[in-house]
This record gives sequence, structure tokens and C-alpha cells, in this order.
Amino acid sequence: MLETIGSKCGLPWWAIYTRHQHEKTVAEMLSTKGFEVFLPVYNSVRRWKDRKKLLSLPLFPSYVFVHGNLDCKLQVVTTPGVHMILYRGEQIATISAAEIEAKLHGEAHAHHAVVSLDIDEVCRRWWRISLGGRHTR
Repeated sequence: MLETIGSKCGLPWWAIYTRHQHEKTVAEMLSTKGFEVFLPVYNSVRRWKDRKKLLSLPLFPSYVFVHGNLDCKLQVVTTPGVHMILYRGEQIATISAAEIEAKLHGEAHAHHAVVSLDIDEVCRRWWRISLGGRHTR
């Protein structure tokens, strides 16, 4: 998968804003249309009263990254679940291939790591630190 980054040399990566919880279906539809799609996910254990379940959640909720020709915007925007393409002023906000590659290398490294990052625990820790000593939990 890391070799595919240079498969479309010169073409930028761009971000797409999707409907809430539609990232995976949008990524699937765009890849069937022939776009190279990047959707970073993490695993999280969620607890209900009667069970625990391991969920694969997007690292950037409501965002999907696409590698392709900027002339194909209409094909992307007309995909069900896509709200808009992110812009910086009047131009599409592009992401360098180096940034995406760094993220891919980070994910590949995380799969081989013995200790995985628990996003929920990090959020709880941040919450406790931001509130300081006023509230105990």
C-alpha cells in the first residue's frame, strides 16, 4: 500500500467533508469510481450494558482523503454522502504526498507496536487535566 503513493505522480491529495458516520461508504464508493482513497481508522472498544464491541472508527471524523485529478471534482461531489471538497480561499486545499505517506508509515508502525494508543483514555486524561483540581473523577 505504501508503494501506491507515487502511482499518480504530480497529482495532489485533497480532503472531502462527508455526512456524519458516512466516511466508510463514501470511501468505498469513491474507490469503485477509480479514485485512490485514504481513510485512517483506529480501533476502539465500546461498552454497552450487556456487551463490549471492537469498533473501527475514523481518525478524522467526517473526512476522507482522495488522490486524483482535480478536474474530476464533479464525480466526487455527486457521490452520495459527500457534503463538499475543502477549499483554502478559492483553491482546493491540497495535502502533500509526504504528509499522507508519513501518516501511512505511522499506521504501519502502530500495527507492529505492542502497546496501542487508546484514544478514549487520552481524551479522558485531557479532560481531567483541563479541569484541574476543581473536579475529581
